[in-house]
Amino acid sequence: MILTLSTLPAPIGPLAIACDADGRVRGVSFGEGLERSMRRTWPGAELAEGEAPEAVRAGLGAYFAGERAALTRIGWSLDGAAAGDGFQVRVWRALAEIPVGTTISYGEMANRARPRRRAWR
Repeated sequence: MILTLSTLPAPIGPLAIACDADGRVRGVSFGEGLERSMRRTWPGAELAEGEAPEAVRAGLGAYFAGERAALTRIGWSLDGAAAGDGFQVRVWRALAEIPVGTTISYGEMANRARPRRRAWR
């Protein structure tokens, strides 16, 4: 897998993005640390500097311009991540299920990302 790393300007500061060859977002970081995170999450991936796909740039631009639903048009994937069952992946999956415009607490987010235990029978 080849992941293209790029940095986009955003009202909240530089936004580092990692995208795969299909244009799906595989990682996001505010500031430094994306390359280290991608090496840990996808240890076999080749990392290359480049430009984020137009769909990602346009979606993020629309989001920061006030169109909250724009993020739903950006493709992303955690499939194949080395930490596929880890807390971070569960958080990202749970975040994707929060409806646009809905606010939840960190505690609720942690609860949603907690591994589900099987009921005793």
